[in-house]
Amino acid sequence: MNIKILILLIVGFAFSLFSCHNESKEAPSIDIPIFVVGEYKVSVDKETLIVYNAFEIDSVAKDGAYFMDIWVRIDMRDGGFPEGFPEFHVIINNKRYESSFKTQKIGWQSVTLANANQVAATVQLREGRNSIFVIGKELAKVELIKFYQNPTNVGISDEELQIVFGYTGPT
Repeated sequence: MNIKILILLIVGFAFSLFSCHNESKEAPSIDIPIFVVGEYKVSVDKETLIVYNAFEIDSVAKDGAYFMDIWVRIDMRDGGFPEGFPEFHVIINNKRYESSFKTQKIGWQSVTLANANQVAATVQLREGRNSIFVIGKELAKVELIKFYQNPTNVGISDEELQIVFGYTGPT
């Protein structure tokens, strides 16, 4: 796992060097996705049976609205999912968002945070440290979180998985 974080840091450093050599006085408008990889903490509220997946990031360059995707695995459970596949919500910096992640199948999948009309929704991140909780009634085995500002970057592509994990396709 440490080599993956090192690779992400090197890629981020290379992009920052590129932007530092920009002669323009305006900040470049390149949308570079922010990936959160690493060990996460899972806890269960015994009264509500809500499962909390906790993450923290320090890498947001500026305050603002960001789209959010997760790379998550849903495992089959006894009795299946007669009420539909699990849905997850997000709490960022103590603010719970109404938008949700709606999974579509068993196994690994990229899921975009979306509103009730299934349109990609944004969350607010601040410069510096951000606390992130992915919550739901099922365990969300989240391996990767992607934040980005350009709505055309929706989803986590196979190319991005290859860069981060050495992933080569669906299993």
